Amino acid sequence: GALALTQQGAEALRLFIREDRSASASLFLQALAGLAHELAVAQPVMVSLRNLAAIALRAAQVEHGLPEMRRQVSVAVQDFAAALAGRSQAIARLAQPLIPRGAVITTHSHSGTVQETLLCAAQRDPSLHVICSESRPMNEGRTLVKHLTDAGVNVT
Repeated sequence: GALALTQQGAEALRLFIREDRSASASLFLQALAGLAHELAVAQPVMVSLRNLAAIALRAAQVEHGLPEMRRQVSVAVQDFAAALAGRSQAIARLAQPLIPRGAVITTHSHSGTVQETLLCAAQRDPSLHVICSESRPMNEGRTLVKHLTDAGVNVT
């Protein structure tokens, strides 16, 4: 889902910051802009990836040299990734009471937020049953099935 891909994008940015050997702030900004563009176009419909790229670029707009630029981008990326994960958990806590006891839920593909919601709901009601499609051609639904079955949720 978008959460997992955005977390991977954040990790790619953190790795870039650690490994980049740009000799100047302008070269760093140029390389960062290239990576941000690649992240944004990798999954154009995933707004969270575009937001991550924009936040990284915005954080790089400091006037205190390359070390501070690196630090600002690193902090912004970390804060964004943490906030995104927290939002998913908050949505799950708010949504799971809406799932009635004994429910049969049908889902398609994989979403970290849906997964978190179903896991919360299954803790409250072990009789929850989830029907999940494979979601071809990439079979993302299998990822959701694995996470849910590993947690003891009844899944078809």
